Amino acid sequence: MRTILKEEQSMDEAQRLLETSGHPESFSLWLGEQLEKKIKSQDEWQDTDPIVLGSWARNEICLKSDVDILFCGDEAKTFALTIKLNEQGLKLRYRMPQDMADWTANVAAFDVLALLKARALTERGQKLLTEQQNKILDQKSKLGKSLLKAVRDERKERLQRFDSITNFLEPNLKYGPGGLRDIEQGLQVYELFGEKIANPTHAIEVLCHHKKVLLSIRQKLHLDGLGDILVNTSQFDLATWMGFSTQKDFMRDLQAGFSRANFYSDWLIEAASVSKAKFNNIEKIKFSKPLDLSSQLQKDPSILVQKRVRESLSDFFPNTLDKQTAKLRGKILDKILSAQTDDKILVAHFRSRLIDKLLPEIKRLVGYVQHDQYHRFTADTHIMQACREFKRVHKIPNELGALKVFHKKLKAYDWKVLQWSCLYHDLAKGLESYDHSGAGVGIVNRDFKNY
Repeated sequence: MRTILKEEQSMDEAQRLLETSGHPESFSLWLGEQLEKKIKSQDEWQDTDPIVLGSWARNEICLKSDVDILFCGDEAKTFALTIKLNEQGLKLRYRMPQDMADWTANVAAFDVLALLKARALTERGQKLLTEQQNKILDQKSKLGKSLLKAVRDERKERLQRFDSITNFLEPNLKYGPGGLRDIEQGLQVYELFGEKIANPTHAIEVLCHHKKVLLSIRQKLHLDGLGDILVNTSQFDLATWMGFSTQKDFMRDLQAGFSRANFYSDWLIEAASVSKAKFNNIEKIKFSKPLDLSSQLQKDPSILVQKRVRESLSDFFPNTLDKQTAKLRGKILDKILSAQTDDKILVAHFRSRLIDKLLPEIKRLVGYVQHDQYHRFTADTHIMQACREFKRVHKIPNELGALKVFHKKLKAYDWKVLQWSCLYHDLAKGLESYDHSGAGVGIVNRDFKNY
């Protein structure tokens, strides 16, 4: 791609195009046009019937994106074309259908989705592509389960790979949780199974907005000679380029976006995976008082219920610290923090953002990144993980290693002190005070008196 760009237009002009257009789609469209010109400049191209796939087909291509093409024409000319393009610096990631009557034969289920967004460069190719797309849609119910399973399995594998200190401090824009791959999967699943999903508007808006932000950042990184990882050294210039006053503000906003995109793409995929009856029953859940939100999560901590709770937060809890609800908030927190309460319920209170209403101080920490050796996650997630770790060591004493000798010596009151300490130990981070421990004491005194 960079070779083509140098031939067609200077890097300086490309930078100006990206910055003046204001739309990442416009820059992607221009890049796609340069690719198309390059391919069509070769004598063999029309006989190869190229089918554009991936980010190029979706008009989301960047300088270092893979150039994915399916050729459905003459095999010998396809081979000659790809050799020529490779010699000229354009490396394609291409294949030909093993079975011209069924392009899904021996193709991974996730790649079948890519065919639905594909685009042909010739009339004959478009006719063949349309036939295959119709076949896929005709078998949607049959393919549905395997497609959804493939997407869920791939997401689970990626989560394990990118659930690390590296990704939180220097996120991968494409493969990390809430990145471009997550977003595209959520949107594609919705296009296939949208008839099962009621009230998706907000989720779709969140994903489309965050995709636009990430695509802009990715294009800028690639133009600057970097890859998909937002390394620390690039964050400062990007913060200025994106209009933020500081790098911390930029990363906080970006991490909050990742979290929201990850949540809503997960929700769309789960909504498509369950029966329509189950989905509709959850959508009909009614809450009559603040306690109902937590009680429902304790009965069913699934992401479908988390979404219903998210939608109802402002109806039952004020946006500021309220002494009238303090005792109730303290009661709920005590319950979900307890070592006896399932870990999934704690996570559900965080992911549904009910935690923001139970403990408003934590909202300041959403997306707050700390670049040091102690904090693996953003500050709000770090607190959640500390609370989860407390539950884990209470259940499995051997996890404490040499310190397990203290496990039996701790009384109920000691465990209660620990559970609250996990929640409050970093709650004053992000304030102007440099002594977050001291400032935290004030927060504890205020809240516990109210509780």
